[in-house]
Amino acid sequence: MNQRTGEMVLSAAEEAVSDNLDRLEAGVDRAVDRAKDTVHQLRAMTEEMTERTLTRVRETWERQLLKIEGALASHPWMVFGALVLLAYVFSQEQATRRGRHELQ
Repeated sequence: MNQRTGEMVLSAAEEAVSDNLDRLEAGVDRAVDRAKDTVHQLRAMTEEMTERTLTRVRETWERQLLKIEGALASHPWMVFGALVLLAYVFSQEQATRRGRHELQ
């Protein structure tokens, strides 16, 4: 094989490697673009779902708030008693925790 033939073979090999690398790069670019599109779609769906959920929670809270305000207005002593009872229960829980902590 003479020098001219060797240079042609080397040139053909370099061209083949270059073509393969170009195809590989194009494939990677397409895969990255598809992944980006998928991420954007998922983000949009998540934002939409979050907004709908928050709207429902807000609407439910507003309805419940009206009921709570009505109960407070019509039965203030029952609400006060329930709050006192809750305070007692939580204070007993705290005392129990402190007692366990002191034993350790």
